[in-house]
Amino acid sequence: RGTLAAGREWTKISGGDGAAVAIDPRDVNTIYVSTPNFSLRRSRNGGKTFTTVLRGITEPAANFAFVAPLGMDPRNPDTLYAGGRTFWRSNNQGDNWEPISTQLPANQGTVSAIAVSPVDGSVLMATTTGFILRTPNTAEATAETEWLANRPRLGYIPSIEFDPITPGTVYAVYSQFNTAAGQSHIYRSTDGGATWTGVDGAGNTAIPDIPVFRLLVDPNDNQRLYAGTDLGVFVSLDAGATWNRDANPFAAVPTEALVLDKAAGANHLYAFTFGRGVWRTRLPGSGDGCTYGIGPLPTLPAFGGTFTIPVNTAPNCAWAAIPQPGAIDVNSPAQGTGEGAITVTATPNTAPTARRGGLWLQDKTIESTQAGALPVPVAADSRSSAAEITALPYLGVRDTRTQTVEPTDPRPSCSLTVPAKTVWWRVTAPADSQQLEVIFQAQRYDTFGNSGVIVAAYPANGLSIGPELACATVPRNTGAWIWGTATFPVTPGEAYYIVASATGLASTDGGYTVLGVRPLP
Repeated sequence: RGTLAAGREWTKISGGDGAAVAIDPRDVNTIYVSTPNFSLRRSRNGGKTFTTVLRGITEPAANFAFVAPLGMDPRNPDTLYAGGRTFWRSNNQGDNWEPISTQLPANQGTVSAIAVSPVDGSVLMATTTGFILRTPNTAEATAETEWLANRPRLGYIPSIEFDPITPGTVYAVYSQFNTAAGQSHIYRSTDGGATWTGVDGAGNTAIPDIPVFRLLVDPNDNQRLYAGTDLGVFVSLDAGATWNRDANPFAAVPTEALVLDKAAGANHLYAFTFGRGVWRTRLPGSGDGCTYGIGPLPTLPAFGGTFTIPVNTAPNCAWAAIPQPGAIDVNSPAQGTGEGAITVTATPNTAPTARRGGLWLQDKTIESTQAGALPVPVAADSRSSAAEITALPYLGVRDTRTQTVEPTDPRPSCSLTVPAKTVWWRVTAPADSQQLEVIFQAQRYDTFGNSGVIVAAYPANGLSIGPELACATVPRNTGAWIWGTATFPVTPGEAYYIVASATGLASTDGGYTVLGVRPLP
């Protein structure tokens, strides 16, 4: 993943041989990545974590092309398409898939490209042997639907592209040299894929006999075509009648993907090459580029939390924000046009040292620092020497395996066992607070699951306590971390005790115990 703000630096967000990818246009933090033979995963946080989304696809992975395609409906990005020897559709962002074709005959190969019309939602699929398949109504297609097949020529089709202006007009490209007279590398259909005509041009203004990997139609001028080829980018200003190689200083290498960006003032064409990086050029007649201003991120507390940051730009300037690796998550939808705001969330920092967090917004890099958790004294195992919370929000950490318990320690109502290995805190409710929220977790040192922890809160009457105000627990297990929460009412200016205890006295009970407190209105 790359951004203008990061310049030439790109962040690796998934391993393996990268294959098809997609970004939800409504939410730039919902992304799809795949590895060979259509191993598809989805992220809802800009690539920090991923979930496999293949439920329902029953054909073997070997049926899919090594770089299998992924199609997204631009009118309804919840709808996705994929194909191996069978064509598949998901209507819920990949959570479930259903077949919408019979199995392709062996001579038709496997699906190599998918196109969805932004005008009417019609769908075409192409194959590794040069076939292009269509059906009159994709929405009604089932596992029994036999798609109509047409083959303009023999060869591998890496890309199909619908004209974004004219219904029924679509282009297909072949990544092979010509093997017979009359063959072309670029074909156009004006009847939804029923018939095809080569549009390589002729003579000195033709596409030379080289593989073509991608064709792009300008959404504002469908006479303007861009082709990614074995020798860089070719451009046609007359819908394919004549072609010229881009004269900009650009590597003469295979160009496998092209993207137009017309949302940030000046119009730019991006070219993604095989082995020579990513290039960008400003298109002729383009306007001035947009400028963006964004408020700084505050210094973040160890407790974490949610923060809003203003974005300032002109009314016609689009923007999108994505998180950098680190402590910050950018809440969706993190995009807009004109002035707006983004919301970011910082998770609790349980480490004793500060950590960096930040985000990218267009050409801006915004960074911040999140404080580390505070150490809790060993002596805090007694109410008389409770750890004083002097500022909110607060986050503290203590290894409780060697903590003790006193006979006067109360038995929390939500616990079936007597208190064990207690840690005590004392906090005074701030003037503007009606409640205090406690978050807590205890990690085992043997299996790194949950060590079992009970948290309770009481009014403080000197060294005595009043009636229990809250009680919550996280059970002991070997699974992933689970955060517990408890909320209790407070009177501003009054003091309260919070106690965390283990669920047993064994050496593996207790552990890396984290407790945070913040005021609520």
